[in-house]
Amino acid sequence: MASTMEVDSEPDHVELCMSCNNPAVERCGQCKDAKYCSKGCQTRDWPVHKLLCSSMAQADSTTPHTKKFRGIVFSKSNAGDYTARFMWWEKHPLCYVSSIDHPVGEMSIVFDPILGRTLDNAIHIVYRKVVIQRASLTERQLCKASIEFPAEWNSTVLAYGSIGTALGTGQPRSLNMNDLRHIANHFFFERTEVPSVDQMPSRELITKSRTSTKGLIWIYHTSECCEKRGSDFLPIDVVLSDPIFGQPAGPSEIANRIGLPLLTRNISKQDNVQLGADTHKDCTLQNFDAEFLTLCCDPDAPANPIAGSKGWGDAPDRWGYLCRGPMMVVRQDKQPLDPTHMKAILGYCKDEINSLIREGGYDSECRLAKQQRAEAISRSSFLLYWHKFSNENRKECRELGLKSPYDF
Repeated sequence: MASTMEVDSEPDHVELCMSCNNPAVERCGQCKDAKYCSKGCQTRDWPVHKLLCSSMAQADSTTPHTKKFRGIVFSKSNAGDYTARFMWWEKHPLCYVSSIDHPVGEMSIVFDPILGRTLDNAIHIVYRKVVIQRASLTERQLCKASIEFPAEWNSTVLAYGSIGTALGTGQPRSLNMNDLRHIANHFFFERTEVPSVDQMPSRELITKSRTSTKGLIWIYHTSECCEKRGSDFLPIDVVLSDPIFGQPAGPSEIANRIGLPLLTRNISKQDNVQLGADTHKDCTLQNFDAEFLTLCCDPDAPANPIAGSKGWGDAPDRWGYLCRGPMMVVRQDKQPLDPTHMKAILGYCKDEINSLIREGGYDSECRLAKQQRAEAISRSSFLLYWHKFSNENRKECRELGLKSPYDF
């Protein structure tokens, strides 16, 4: 049962609820740290919040050692149970010594995909890369871990914070209950299990396509349709409660510019239960389709290595070299996404936009030149490509009765 709430009588500034984006008016009566807009939001947050609520209530946020800061350790107890606890460090907890035999992994969280918030301060995850054949403890318990590293979460996972999100601001800071929620949202979104029936508020279904690593069509050999058509895409049904619809916007700027906003998420091992296919036979190869789909076409986008973004002409790390195995794609407007339409959109990204962005090589270019190229990515240019694509694939489009992706 969730802890009690008390009215926040002395708000220094407007803070947002930990479960939604409404202004917070009350705080947890036990830890005095988490803030909510209502009792309902507190109840929804309780399954994650309870992991550290009592510990936070006993923690001394003004630690007697001013050089120490508070982090979170996710580990396995002596009894074999999953645990989360606070720990104090004097510096960034890179306590694992990296080597060829025991490499260390690290990732940064600067955006909450569930709440749609850009964080004021970065959260860093440190873990030992352990390649295993079975699901690890953290995969099963910590919101099924992260699809970016599908089999490397068998050891202790450490989380710590730093001030700011830009490169060069690495001063350490203490984590709080807000950070715990952002960590949980990150893992839940990146690697979510198939919801149980009682978790599904709606049984309405739509179609979504899943792009695979190019050449691994054998992943879909359980699908008769994909075997016959030899497609890189498998149409499946998805409930509207899927976390893919929790995104405020998709990562593909190209899709947004042509008026076909797409939402994406990685495929987890747990999705195999729903898809009836072994989508993780080989997750070591980069998904180049995901990279082309998410190329940055914002002339003013800065490079931010901490956030995993490289700026103009490149995909963010999350959808670039870190993206392994298949991914899910749906239309944000919840209209059916036909595999042939997906093929056309990716063809447009690869054949038209990639060459457009790369024109002139990687030499320094004036902003005006980039702006002109960005403006060329539009609905009208995609329609021209679709006309050419449909003529080249006339037989397939005629058999399926396909029209333009805009015609519904």
